[in-house]
Amino acid sequence: MELNIVEIPQRALTPAHSDEFLRLDRFLMRHGISSSRAVIKMIIEKGGVLINERLVTFPSKRVMVGDSVFVRRVLLPPFYSEGVTLNILHQDDEIIVVNKPPGLLTLPDNQSTVPSVFSRIKKILKGREKGIFPVHRLDKDTSGLLIFARNQRASEFLKKQFEEKRVVKKYIALLQANLSKSSGTIKGNMRASGEFGESKYIVLEMFKVATMVEVMPRTGRTNQIRIQFSEIGHPLIGEYKYLKPSKRTCVIFPRVALHALSISFLHPRNMKEVSFSSDIPQDIRILIEFLRKSH
Repeated sequence: MELNIVEIPQRALTPAHSDEFLRLDRFLMRHGISSSRAVIKMIIEKGGVLINERLVTFPSKRVMVGDSVFVRRVLLPPFYSEGVTLNILHQDDEIIVVNKPPGLLTLPDNQSTVPSVFSRIKKILKGREKGIFPVHRLDKDTSGLLIFARNQRASEFLKKQFEEKRVVKKYIALLQANLSKSSGTIKGNMRASGEFGESKYIVLEMFKVATMVEVMPRTGRTNQIRIQFSEIGHPLIGEYKYLKPSKRTCVIFPRVALHALSISFLHPRNMKEVSFSSDIPQDIRILIEFLRKSH
């Protein structure tokens, strides 16, 4: 795939009387930010626009005469989707290990029509499963390794390992801008949730406008990695929820650039350590190559 670098330059705009009460997305299209409403929507939702120095992430916001509208410099990599095919990497009488694609929930949600890994596994193993027990979760946007137990005893055994911090997990994450340290620990109460979280990280590669890190969370709070890096000023590329106002170059990506790369734990059958790993998915590999070429 040819990795053309698409750049939208930084712009500062002031609505005229003819622009008043326009939706923000229509206003940006009128002023030539992009001819694609889908691209405009993504730029807004991913934190690319400030109004009067405040972050605005909803396209339906109405602009007013006198507003100061700032559009960050935006880089748009090629977007690639592998679909939502679920791959079972390992199964035995005690556990199932799957490589989750982005776009699937871990468990069904009665308020959502998005399919889940749990439902897919039950369908694949129809008539052969003794039971499917989730022991941890990944966000819908996050790809990578998920473990399910196949009986209650294995479920309790695995959950205890998670609680005792004996499970070793490694993630690949791509962050906006450059970290100042090559490694470190993010530790403390997270402002977004009030919960204590601890993660270690190592910088794997530094780009002009982004950083790739390997992250090893010690605690397993909901959205922990996303929250922690956002709160130190480096949200994940593709982040849409945990954002702060910024005027730095913004890399736009359709999902949160986070992949569960490997996991190690004691197998419930024989108490011996087992390890599993998954390849970095194609969409993130393309993003990495794009970042190597961007400036």
